[in-house]
Amino acid sequence: MEKSKKILKIVVVLLISLVVYRILEHDQYVKLLDAIKEHDNQKVERILRWNYFDLDKQSGHFPWAWLPESDDCYSPLETACKYGNYKAAKMLIKKGADAGRVQEEHFSLLYLSMESTESDDFNLIKLLVQNGADPNGAPDDDHDGSSSLENCARMDCGDYYYNNYLSTTGSWEEELKKRYEANYDEKKAVMITNIYHYLDERIQNYNNPEEQITGATPMHWAANFQNMALIQYLIDQGRYRVNDKDHDGQTCLHYLVRFEKPNEYNKKWKEDTLVLLINNGADPTIKDKEGKTPYDYAVENKDDYLAGLLKPYMKNSDKDSGATD
Repeated sequence: MEKSKKILKIVVVLLISLVVYRILEHDQYVKLLDAIKEHDNQKVERILRWNYFDLDKQSGHFPWAWLPESDDCYSPLETACKYGNYKAAKMLIKKGADAGRVQEEHFSLLYLSMESTESDDFNLIKLLVQNGADPNGAPDDDHDGSSSLENCARMDCGDYYYNNYLSTTGSWEEELKKRYEANYDEKKAVMITNIYHYLDERIQNYNNPEEQITGATPMHWAANFQNMALIQYLIDQGRYRVNDKDHDGQTCLHYLVRFEKPNEYNKKWKEDTLVLLINNGADPTIKDKEGKTPYDYAVENKDDYLAGLLKPYMKNSDKDSGATD
């Protein structure tokens, strides 16, 4: 009987120790994610010295519902990419995190890295690719089916550095206002172009399901996001033409005008992008499948500024809408 009691006590102590260990592990894990988000990399380094949990594990999958969770279900490396924390990502990979892994139902790491807008984005992208990330971006795992090149072309090149996921001191509307008031940042545009070039050189079999579905090329998106450095790079590269159409018959000029609402702050940026495209052969008179030119969309958007820039070209708007470069 006494022996049974001793065994029972040992079992109870072991179970309690295991529970306490798991709670402490969970607490450290959540603290690690929070430190990564806050770019508190000294704290990240301290926690990683005691690397006793799986760095590829996702938050939100612990057995006790009453334990405090992180805000989302991302692994530490996913979190570092999502928040543009290059130094944390480097530490995590050194400690064994898998840069080539894509969690089920999650974005690829390259996608997450390009969703943020941080000055270390180029170093982060290189770090991931050098440690096993697919330079094509594992498009089958990205929710919108886009490649890394297309995601790169969608990166913001305004002079306001922002991160979609960082907490802000003001409201989201205030943060968007700052973004819309941003001016063209040539340094950032060049960085994005360098990322594109770096990835493009390393892709063996280019796969872009979204481009196949919509017909929209990186040139379309570079025009949409008004990245003049990338537009010029793509023109010089010769793979895409400024008058290429998507499946709705829309060209780069349509993408520049159609999705760009009136804005008093970045008129010069829009004008410079428009002039760059036209000087390289973009035809403002091409009509899409709805019979609309970029000028028509500018008028619909009540963008008097862009409409005014395009109006002089409309004397030839009845010409054939075939795309030639």
